[in-house]
Amino acid sequence: MANASGDMGERLRQAIVEAAKSVQPLGADLLYGTVLATTPLAVQLESGITLSEDQILLSPFCDTSPYWTGIEQGNVLGLLRLHNGQLYWALQNMQQTIKTPTTTVLSWNSTTNGLTFANYNSVASNAPTVTRDGMGNVYFRGFATVTGTFTYSDANTETVMFTLPSNCRPALALRVLCPAQDGAMFRMRVNPTGNVTFARYIDAGTTAGRTDFSAGKWVDFCAAFKAAS
Repeated sequence: MANASGDMGERLRQAIVEAAKSVQPLGADLLYGTVLATTPLAVQLESGITLSEDQILLSPFCDTSPYWTGIEQGNVLGLLRLHNGQLYWALQNMQQTIKTPTTTVLSWNSTTNGLTFANYNSVASNAPTVTRDGMGNVYFRGFATVTGTFTYSDANTETVMFTLPSNCRPALALRVLCPAQDGAMFRMRVNPTGNVTFARYIDAGTTAGRTDFSAGKWVDFCAAFKAAS
């Protein structure tokens, strides 16, 4: 009886060992696949197997964003095979690129507070331009003159110069000091609404620039910030 029990225990042990040999580990492999379609998403692996959309998880580096291009037909994806091929995680779009910067020439605002801005010396390159790069950074600049007079007493009067495009606006108001002719200074405010306003800036500690800013004089301005969206 004891020998029978021993033989049964040994057979059970051997059965467990053999069963363990047949179990495949939940491994993970790095693979590459080509996008066959985007709606719905279909990706063909190098082995010829085609994955459907419900088998693929997209990482943030594959999906469309405000900063880089999304997946297009023909792109090659780097994928991580999970759970023995039941699921694939798309790690990176190998053809993904940062979005191309866009530059827009802005229009000067119509007359406000009796003042109108224009390109200094009518030079086209002095026009206000705004550029948004692929990472959402915004840069704008210009070299302007006015028709009318910013008087010394206008220090608290804000005049709208132009309005930024909706995708080139800051989340919070930005204030920048801008140099002008004859030592004058201006305070530029970049608002979340897109309006860019100018006002005379008066330094209480000095008398520099405390003169009326008349028509034909120049003012230089520029700013850089992260777009709100």
